[in-house]
Amino acid sequence: MEPPPSEPTAAAARPAATAAAAPPLEPPAVRLKSKGVRAAGAISGSV
Repeated sequence: MEPPPSEPTAAAARPAATAAAAPPLEPPAVRLKSKGVRAAGAISGSV
């Protein structure tokens, strides 16, 4: 036995699209030096 068919319903309204975020007032800071860790290769002759 199959269940009775469901009643049709109206589609839900979609919310309005939002505007894109405003750009920052100041550009991002420019790094003058690297903040990374400096690594060197193994020195030959070391123990």
